[in-house]
Amino acid sequence: MRAMNERTRVLVLILIMTMGLLLVTGITIGILYRAAFSEEQARLVETAQSQARLIEAVARYDVVHSADFPGGSGAATVQQIVAAHQEYEGFGNTGEFTLARREGDLIVFVLEHRHAQVGRPEPVPFDSALAEPMRRALLGQSGTVVGLDYRGATVLAAYEPVDVLDMGIVAKIDLEEVQEPFWKAGLLAAGFSLLVVISGAALLVRVSNPMLTELQERSRRLEEVVTALGESEERFRATFELAGVGIAHVSLDGRFVRLNRRLCDITGYTPEELKKLTFQEITYPEDLRADLEYVRQILAGEIDRYSMEKRYIHKDSSVIWVNLTVSLVPDELRGEEHFIAVVEEISSRKTAESTVKKSLEEKEVLLREIHHRVKNNMQVILSLLSLQASNIDDERLHKMFQESQSRVRAMALIHEILYDSDDLSSIDLRKYVSRLATSLTRMYGADAGQVRLNVESDDITLRIDDMVPCGLAISELISNSLKYAFPDGREGEINLRVTSTPEGGVKLVVRDDGIGLPAELDIRTTTTMGMGLVVGLVEKQLAGRLELDRTHGTCFTITIPPKPASA
Repeated sequence: MRAMNERTRVLVLILIMTMGLLLVTGITIGILYRAAFSEEQARLVETAQSQARLIEAVARYDVVHSADFPGGSGAATVQQIVAAHQEYEGFGNTGEFTLARREGDLIVFVLEHRHAQVGRPEPVPFDSALAEPMRRALLGQSGTVVGLDYRGATVLAAYEPVDVLDMGIVAKIDLEEVQEPFWKAGLLAAGFSLLVVISGAALLVRVSNPMLTELQERSRRLEEVVTALGESEERFRATFELAGVGIAHVSLDGRFVRLNRRLCDITGYTPEELKKLTFQEITYPEDLRADLEYVRQILAGEIDRYSMEKRYIHKDSSVIWVNLTVSLVPDELRGEEHFIAVVEEISSRKTAESTVKKSLEEKEVLLREIHHRVKNNMQVILSLLSLQASNIDDERLHKMFQESQSRVRAMALIHEILYDSDDLSSIDLRKYVSRLATSLTRMYGADAGQVRLNVESDDITLRIDDMVPCGLAISELISNSLKYAFPDGREGEINLRVTSTPEGGVKLVVRDDGIGLPAELDIRTTTTMGMGLVVGLVEKQLAGRLELDRTHGTCFTITIPPKPASA
């Protein structure tokens, strides 16, 4: 009885497997047949449409060039189609084209076909059940159909009207030819499936015991994996709770869902108290708008996380600084999203930063005061030089004092501009040269109508170390022009142009249209203090290049190379 039961179970198993495999095979073959049917359908449509358009193109050509053909241009086109079709053998075993026209109540075919016994097929009544695809084409329709052809055979056909000739064209193939490979494949697959099922059932009986053993082993391994996952969850929970920074899961409305001990230590609240609050309620009011804007951006998908420094209100009402990092994560178990927030207390760091900032502000005030005092001291020197010069009758000595005054004034102006500037490390060159030129014009008493001083400058800044030699060089060149270029009340112009070089350096051009320098004067060998000072300042202190052009008046060009980043 036990053996009979085992045999019955095996037979039932074989039957079930056979039915299932046959069902899968049938569905698969059906899907493949449907795909092949659609592919064949698309191929026939493409073929019918392309042939129809080709015939129409030939017909239009013949309308123009074969109007004198016997029977007209249409007859010429048909004759060409018939001649070309004589060499056409069709496609597949049964595929072919048919071209026909309607004459009264008949469908008249104009091509010889492979299925016709003699030449062209016999005309078919227009209202008969035969030649269904061609009847639709002659009615001006286009598409595909499964129907009877002129022989009465069931075919898959694509039909298309040929408007120019008032004909129809059909590309067709017997439906039996399309289905035949799939019937054969189905029978073969069914036999093969039955063989596989019988063999598989026999094999299953032999291997069932090892399979049961393997299933038991897999069950044991699954239990081990579940145990390992539990241990991993415990480690995660311990990491979450003992982390050195505050960690919280926050709902989209701002409520604390889960939090660790460190966050409670930072805010002073117990876990139960925090879960009754929202992050909005413990955020310092002045920081809430920025925090909510970040939340809006993260919910809108504009950012995936944000980090900011903000203030919380401690339970004891004191203010604490924290660095907050927030990201949006999905809750895969409940299908909800929530924020995960990491909170690091930075109150001590903010206090240190405030101390450093205060120290820097104090040093900046001190440095600004130093520039102010240096400027005042230089102004005292200018006054002393002016008093001393007023008591000198010697014109040569008087000019020497005046030159010293202009040099001191050039350096004092640097400290004066720095005192008024927000940046104590560099100077706005445009502001400096404009004020220096005005000061020198006033010092040397040049009449506004006699000598015009024009200043043009790009937005350029120089470090104070470069500004002193640069300012002295500019002062010397403008002073020389004011003193010597326009004798005996001669009118003229002094132009000062400051631009940036493509390499990042500075180019200064001082040009006047005065009487010019003597041709024999060499600026690098002259014994005059002013010109020697200019050469030394430009080429040695600034590591620049000084060029002289005597073509029209006097033009000095100073090129200062860019300083390396470490300078």
